[in-house]
This record gives sequence, C-alpha cells and structure tokens, in this order.
Amino acid sequence: MNEKNEPVNFEVIYQATDRFIDTFSFLNVSRDDNEHIYLAVDDKTGDGLSYDCSYNTLEFSFGKEEDMNVLYKRFCQYYTYIQKELRKEGHMLTGMGINPRYAVNQNVPVVSERYRMLFHHLSSYKKYGNSIPFHSYPNFGLFSCASQIQLDVEEEQVVPMLNTFTKLEPFKALILANSLWGENAEILCSRDNFWRNSLHGLNRHNVDMYNVVFDTTDEIVRYIKSMSLYCVEREGKYINFPPVVLSKYFSSDRIKGEYFDGNRYREITFHPEISDLQYLRSFKFEDLTFRGTVEFRSVCEQPVGEIMASGALHAGLMENIGELSEFLEKDTSIYHNGYNASELRRTFPQAFIWKGGETFKSRQTDGRRNGERKNTGGLHRRVWRNVMLHIENEYIREHLLDGAFGIEMESLRVVGDGMLSQTAHPFPGDAHIVRDFSENQTEINTGVNESIEAAIEELKGHTRRIQEKLKALPEPELLWPFSNPPYIGGEKDVPIAQFDGKDAHKTAYREYLSDKYGRYKMTFSGSHVNFSFSEDLLRADFALQSEPDFMKYKNKLYLELAQKMAVYGWILVAVTAASPIVDSSFMEKGVYGKSVFTGLSSVRCSELGYWNEFPPTFDYSDIDSYVNSIEKYVKNGLLKAPSELYYPIRLKPAGENNLISLRKNGINHIELRMFDLNPLTGAGIDARDVKFAQLLMVWLATMPSWYVSKKDQVNAVQNFKNAAHYDLKTVKIARTEKRARSIVHEALKVIGWMKEFYQGLKMDDVQQILDFEYEKFVDPEKRYAWQVRKQYQENYVEKGLVLARQKQNMTV
Repeated sequence: MNEKNEPVNFEVIYQATDRFIDTFSFLNVSRDDNEHIYLAVDDKTGDGLSYDCSYNTLEFSFGKEEDMNVLYKRFCQYYTYIQKELRKEGHMLTGMGINPRYAVNQNVPVVSERYRMLFHHLSSYKKYGNSIPFHSYPNFGLFSCASQIQLDVEEEQVVPMLNTFTKLEPFKALILANSLWGENAEILCSRDNFWRNSLHGLNRHNVDMYNVVFDTTDEIVRYIKSMSLYCVEREGKYINFPPVVLSKYFSSDRIKGEYFDGNRYREITFHPEISDLQYLRSFKFEDLTFRGTVEFRSVCEQPVGEIMASGALHAGLMENIGELSEFLEKDTSIYHNGYNASELRRTFPQAFIWKGGETFKSRQTDGRRNGERKNTGGLHRRVWRNVMLHIENEYIREHLLDGAFGIEMESLRVVGDGMLSQTAHPFPGDAHIVRDFSENQTEINTGVNESIEAAIEELKGHTRRIQEKLKALPEPELLWPFSNPPYIGGEKDVPIAQFDGKDAHKTAYREYLSDKYGRYKMTFSGSHVNFSFSEDLLRADFALQSEPDFMKYKNKLYLELAQKMAVYGWILVAVTAASPIVDSSFMEKGVYGKSVFTGLSSVRCSELGYWNEFPPTFDYSDIDSYVNSIEKYVKNGLLKAPSELYYPIRLKPAGENNLISLRKNGINHIELRMFDLNPLTGAGIDARDVKFAQLLMVWLATMPSWYVSKKDQVNAVQNFKNAAHYDLKTVKIARTEKRARSIVHEALKVIGWMKEFYQGLKMDDVQQILDFEYEKFVDPEKRYAWQVRKQYQENYVEKGLVLARQKQNMTV
C-alpha cells in the first residue's frame, strides 16, 4: 500500500522486485506481457516471490522444510528487505486479509494470459442471473490475501484429516479472522463470502468445507468428481467455458469455450483430455494436491508479527490428528444444538461484539428449528486491537528497552521549626521549577532524557539549584523529604498558588479544588515518571503490524498499555510506597508532635489519598473514544476540567497537555503518578524502581490484548488503594471472576512471570532489578514503608528536619 493514501505506484513495485531478485539470487520464472517479473524462485530452496493476481499483492512461498523456524528465518530476511525497499518510496506491506487501500488502488490484474482468463471468467457472473447471491466484486482477488500451508499427509490419514478439520473450521474462523469488510468492518472473515458468492461458488462443491463425513478415500474421489472445471489450456492459450462438473466434462466429446487472441475473445471447440484435471481450481478449505500434500486454504492473511501462527497451529493439530479426532468424536456440546460446521463457520467471526467498551455475546439459540433468524451482528476487532511489540524480531529484542524518560517531583518548602513556608515561590518564570497546588509546594519538571540515569542526574541538578536558593534566603528554608506533610496549623498554612494575568484562571481552579477536596490533601507530594518507547523501536515494530497508519498504531499501543497498566500498576504502589507516618496535626487540628502510624504504606495512594469521588472508567478502543470517556465526566459535572481526573496513569501528547492536542496529535508518552517521595535516597527516587516500572511496561507491551470490562476497571482502582496498605499479606487483589489472592501472592507471581520473560532475552542487570523488587515481597523489612516506620515512628517531624538539613548540606 501507498502510505500517502494514493494508489500503489507499480513502478516502485517493479524496481523493488528487481533489487530483491538480484540481492537473493532468485531466478526469473515468469514475466507479464510488459516484461515485468511477477514470479521468481530460488532454485536451491524452492522459495518464491510472486504477485498474486495483482501487483498490489505480494506473495512469499517457501520450499519444503521439516523445521518451521528455518522458514521463519528466511521469511524475516525476505520481508525485512522488501519492506525496507518499499518504505524508501513511501510504500509498505501489511499483514491484512483485505488491502486497507483497496478503494484507491489500481485494482487491475497482472497482464498475463492466466490472470486475464481468471478475471474474464469471474466478471461473467451476470450471465448466470440469480442462481446464487453473487456479490459485485469479481475483482476481489486483486485486494484480498490468504495464508496457506501445505503439509505432507499419508494416505491413511486423508479421511480422518478431512473429517476432523471440517469440524475445526468454525474455530479457525474465529481465532484467525483477519479480512475486515464493510462500512463498519462488520464482517471479519470476508474472504469466505468473496469466494462463496463469486462464480467460483456456482458449484458449492468447489468452495468452503466438505460438509460430509467421509468413510473411505473412494468417497473423497466421488466428491471430487462432483466439482466443476471452468478452464483449460491449449497451445499456450487459456480457454474459458461455463463451469462443468468433472464427471460430465470427461464424458463429453466436445466442450465449447472462448479464448483471447490478443485483440478479442473468440469461440473455440475442443476435446477433453485427462491431463485437464490439472486445471481443476478447487477453493476448498482443505485441498488435496498432486504433490501428495494437503493444502489448508481457509485462513486470512495474518498480522506480520503472527505470520507463522497459522502454520504452527495446523502442523501441531496434524501431528496429533488421532487424538484430536477422538476428542471431537466424543463431543456432546459443539454440534448438538442444531448447527452444522458450515453454519458455525459463517457465524463465529461475528459472534462477539466490541461496542462502547463492553463485550456482548450475540444471541445463539436453537431457533433454527423454529424458523427464527440467528442474530450474528457485531464485531470483535481482533486485527485492530491486538497491537503489541514483536519480540520474535531480532531488532525489536535488541532495542526493547530503548526509550525516553522524564521525572516530575513535588516537595513542600518548610522553615526550621517544621511549619510550612509562607513565602512566595522563589523561582518565577523557571520552566523546570514550578508550583503545584500551593505556593509552598515546588515541582521539578525534567526534560526528556534517553536514560533513567540521565533523568535522575537532571533532577539532582534542579534540586541543587532549589537548595542553594532556599539556604540563601533571609530565613533559610528546607525541602521536606517525605510525601506526607510536617506540622500543619490549619488550611491557612497551605496558601493556594497565586497566578495573575493570562494565568489567573489557574488560581481560580485551585480555589475550586480547595473547596471540593480540602487543602490538607493538597499537601501530599510525590513523583511522576514519564516514559515513551524510542521512535526507532516503534517504527520497526510498526513495519510488522497490520495497522497502516503510524499514529493510529502508536495510539493503540499506548492505549492498550495504559489499560494493562490499570490492571497491573498496583505493583508499583507496593514497591515504592514510603509514607506510613503522619504528624498528629494532620489528623487533629492543633495537636503537634505526635507521630501517627496510619496502617498504610502510602497515604496519598490509599483511600485517604488524592482520588476522585467516583471510580473512573475509560474506553480504550481508540483515541477518540478514550478522550470522549474523559470529556463525559466534565460534561456531566463530575469534573470541572480533565486535569481534575486523579488517576495513577495518564496518556499525554507531545507539547501542550490537553485533550484537544491528545486527540489531534496522538499519544506521545505515558505518565505514572503513583511514586511516593523516597526519603531513603539522595534524589528522592530510586533508579531501580523506575527501571522496574519500565520493565513492567515493556513486558505488558509484548503481551496480547485482553478485554477489560468496566467492572474490571473499578476493581483496578481499588487494587491501587489496596496496594497502599502496610501489611500486604492481609489485603487482596480484587478480580472480577477469579478468587482474590493476597497482594504478596499476586506480586510474587507477576515478578516471577517477568523474570521468566526477561531470562530468555538475556539483558544486563534486569534480573538484579527484578530480584531487588521480588525481595520486597519475600521480606517486608525491605519495603521502604517498613524502613521509614522503623526510623521515624517517633519524632517524625523532628527527625525529618534533621534529614532535610542533611540532604540540603550534602546537595549544596
């Protein structure tokens, strides 16, 4: 396809093909009438590059191999090369069963005798009236693609193979459907309809599944005799004729047809010959070949990153055909409700609906017996929603951890006696040192850095500037190193940040927050980690995806990541929580100096923390739906502005952060907002925790998508709060349909999965970081909150001031 939403430039295809053939030493086998190569093969491996029907559709075929990994390695070499050549000219390959640019492409066949014959035949469907429900796309072969595999089969296996795989066709359609069609892509496996309701399907025995149970190979031969022939070749010319059943064809003395003489079609009469059997064009889902193989033809072209999935599935099933046959023979549920395999094959790709963030299973009843129409409406968009990093690709694996990092860190300014500062923000106009809610709450915003270490070094540099300024004030001030505040005399001690001029609305907005949530909550401070995958990594992965538009691909990747992080992000609260103690003045006005253990490891992330008054849920299906799901809370009055959405995970655009920019420019990075200030480290944040967050996100980004219901999302909010408790063995992770297990149990399981995942990738230092986090759940004394409680459970503010002075002196 052309990335500019223009027709494919065939000159680009011709030139890329020539370079491919030269690079891989393929032999030219066939040229079209204009001398362009449309079939080339490697005489050593038997591999081929060809254009199936049209130069819009490239086909790689492979010679026989016993090891599919060998084939996959060669595929990657071929694909990577040709994709790179096409991308140079603004073109690309997709892994889609229907070309997404079919409406703008030049849908013309390869100029050759074979394809001229084929499309002349298919275009003559109107001669046959309404004998079957013909569609009006006789050129469907010019924009549709399939994935086919041939496997050796012994003669005694042919009967059980055909019977068994016929029963499996509905399920193959469900899990491998990838040819979306219709205004709303409501048909997921349109290839079936295109073949069935074309002239190929005039004789139903030529298409679809067999729909009979065979007992002997003789019965298979009789079935083949009932198929139709529609073309033969004589003296280098293809002859078309109305489809004739084989048994009738070979019992006829003469057949009348037509051929193209270079200018027009002429009638001809010819004698059938037994060798004409080679021209039988069967489009059965399982086809027997003259090579002694079975060809599985019912699968749509698969996403490039899953290109071998269909072959592996068929090979695995074929390897266990005996056990599989026995299993299906004992079936008492699948085919005992009034439907046969053919009916289910047509129904299953549309049996699951994705709509408005909810999944509805369509009504499947026994109504066929009562004359009722089956409801098969709806859509489950497999190809559109399954966006994940392809670690089977060598380049992706090598650059999996490439990314960009930014850190935001909030801290309260305090004076020497532990009260909050009442002076104005000392860094007006500084883009990197700003105010959060209150005038005495500084916020550092680093730039974009290529490593975690660089981001933390920049953070330290800004902290140093703040400390130098605060120490030099007439009444020196300190940066409070904890997430929970020191002494608070009342809300008057938390002055709202003052803005004027064009920014005056910011103060008004903070006044609104003060009235709604109270100022005490506004004193909680923490760190936010911003992360994005490297552009080179995403571009390389994009080339392996089905999605034709890079921004849409990128949005989907981050949307799915945000959804997955909503489910698993609680583990970051558990490993970074560091605020179990508050001063008594936070709990009881006027009572100072008593250290209160809250029973929580992070007050700000707990039920007592900064949350909305409702559990928000989002529609992650696309960027517009996601933005709309946030805007609806503003429209119905639950939020005054999108910025009032207090959720641990945010998706952000580049530049100005608002929903208009997010919708227009797309997602640039993901923000994690659940990190407590870590008083046990010099920078206030441990690089190992940030690295763990990255490892978690990368792991999730390589996982297939799954459906997260609104109820799951509500549970996810509660899980973040649960993870903020002190004793993680006593609180559980809520699951919609599974048994709830303790956070310790679930965390050990998740990190165990991550260790196994990264073990195979052999990346430096990763296992040490995972071990570091793993130990926090094996031994709670290694969690920050437990260490902070041990050190500061008495004289919290007094000891905190000592620590603050030490940090300032070390920094300055």
